[in-house]
Amino acid sequence: DQIKIASLFSQHSTTPESTNLGHSAQGSYAMEICLNGEHKNLSDALTVQEMLTELQIPAESLVVELNGKILQPADYPLTVFNHQDRLELIQFVGGG
Repeated sequence: DQIKIASLFSQHSTTPESTNLGHSAQGSYAMEICLNGEHKNLSDALTVQEMLTELQIPAESLVVELNGKILQPADYPLTVFNHQDRLELIQFVGGG
């Protein structure tokens, strides 16, 4: 068996509108993060869990790396993004 690594972000965001996350009525954004190599604007202080929910990405079989450190799934709802955080979402897919 072979393990493949798939970038979830490329599967879930192909439109320019996806560069802005959170809820912004005025169109202003409080911070910028780097998500799988692409800059994203956040209007709110989102948690990792909220971002996964907004992007409709299931947390199962997912590895979340924030600023070079692997997060435990129990920390997703507790971890709030800071300006210029670097987030990598990686999904392991079995296959042969």
